[in-house]
Order: sequence, then structure tokens, then C-alpha cells
Amino acid sequence: MSPKPFPSSSHASGELEQQQDVLDLPQHESAEQRRQDVLLTELWCQMLIDCHDLAAALPEELPPEPVPRRIWSSLRRESVPSATSLARLSAEIRAELRLQTGCACGFHHLQQIGYADVCERANQLQEAGDEGSYLGGCLLLLLSLVLSLPPSETMVAQLSQHYSNADADLERSEQFLFELILSLLARHAQELLQAAPEPDNGDEAQGLALN
Repeated sequence: MSPKPFPSSSHASGELEQQQDVLDLPQHESAEQRRQDVLLTELWCQMLIDCHDLAAALPEELPPEPVPRRIWSSLRRESVPSATSLARLSAEIRAELRLQTGCACGFHHLQQIGYADVCERANQLQEAGDEGSYLGGCLLLLLSLVLSLPPSETMVAQLSQHYSNADADLERSEQFLFELILSLLARHAQELLQAAPEPDNGDEAQGLALN
């Protein structure tokens, strides 16, 4: 079993742009917002490559829109797309990239630990044809990365308000997904800090004496 191509989530801004490369800065995104969002996307992709085997997790077939093929090609080579390349995308497409890569890794993780039934449930939600169910499937998969085990059906249903398509519920689901992304990045940063070698006190004292 492999994850099917993910549909596009477009609630936040209406229809995602059909144009693959967005050369003009969207009116609602300032230069500083774009810089921060690009950095977030770079860190996210690198974390998935380092910790969740992103290249292997990506399905063989991926939708040609809204994320450009060149972005997928880079990730399949275990290479984070350049900041310039990511900056050429709209904020909505960068968000979709983060969501799709996270879902792919969540699906791959569930496969690796033997939860084929949960993988099938995620596929059913993402193929239901409505956005509430799609975001519910995304919540299931990202929560699986955060928890290391699949969340209960009750938890996913409650977080997505039973896969509601009401604007307020969709916005809440999107906020939960963003918080899960930040949580995974924060955990990875903490793990890197804990793994970093501690400075040798003797060398440190010697350096102070020399100064």
C-alpha cells in the first residue's frame, strides 16, 4: 500500500494559483513574512529528510499542481529546495508543500510500524472529496508523527469537529496542523541541542586564563 496523490487544500485563500511559479509577491504577504515562511519550509523539509525518511516516504505519483515538479525532484534527491525556489511560490503553495510532505511521512511511519488499517482510513478521509475530511486525514497523519502512534478516531473527529466544512472548523483544523508542524520542529531542535557535545571545562578554563 502506498499513499495516493494528495488533493489540494484551498480553504485559506480560495483556489490555489494554477501558475506554478509565482514571480510577484502576493499582496497579503510582506517581504518579511515571505522570508520567515521560506525559512520555516526549509527547516521543515530538512527535518523530514533527517528524521522521517522523506525521500522514501514520497509516493511514486504526485500531483503536478500546485507544488511544481522541480520541488518534488529536489526532495526525492534528499535535497531541500533553495530559498530562491521556495520564495517563488505563493504562501499557499508553500503551506501545501509542508502539509503534503508531512502527510507522506506520517503515512510512511504508520506503514513501518504496521498500521495498514489506519493508513487506509487516512486515504479514505483524504479522498472523501470535501475539505473537512481532507484536513481530518492530515490531522491523523501528522498526529501520528507527533505521538509516534496513531491517534484515536475520536481524537481526530473532535479536533476536526467531525470533519466539518464550516469555515470556523476548517480554520481551526488548519491551526491545529500548523501547531503540529511547529511542535515537530521544536522537538527536533531540542534533540539536536541534547546531542551536541558539551564544551570541555578544562579547555574553557584555559581559554579564559589566556584572555
